Formats: sequence, C-alpha cells, structure tokens
Amino acid sequence: MLANLRTRRRNRLIADTAWNLARAANLNDQPDQRTITPHQVIDHMWNQHLIRITADEARPHIDAAHAHWLGTTNPAA
Repeated sequence: MLANLRTRRRNRLIADTAWNLARAANLNDQPDQRTITPHQVIDHMWNQHLIRITADEARPHIDAAHAHWLGTTNPAA
C-alpha cells in the first residue's frame, strides 16, 4: 500500500512538473522555443524534489502536456 502511494505521488510530481514547464514554454513568444526536454524535467525533479527520474519516465508526461498546451506531441523528444 505504501509503495503504491509513493509511486502515485512520484508520477503526480513528474506530471505536474511537465505540465508547468509546457505551460511556461507555451507562453514563450518564439515558436521555436516552445518545447521542453526530458532533461529539463529531470533537472527540476532533482533540484526541487530530490527525486531521480529517467527520460523514459518523463517522456509520457511531457507528451501529454504538449498535447494539451500545443495540440501536438513534443518534437524535441
């Protein structure tokens, strides 16, 4: 039960991070800078939450955030 809650919290943090970064990227005036990379999510997760993640863990959350904010998948992935 506790492991399940930790996994859900971890996934929620990854999703929130990708969502916030994609939202900020969407507000950028330059269209060529409206993408986020797994490296940005990985850095944020480590710097803000001390959680290590891999690019494979971040990519689905990034794609979902890009689909919402930009209507496309992430071309940088």
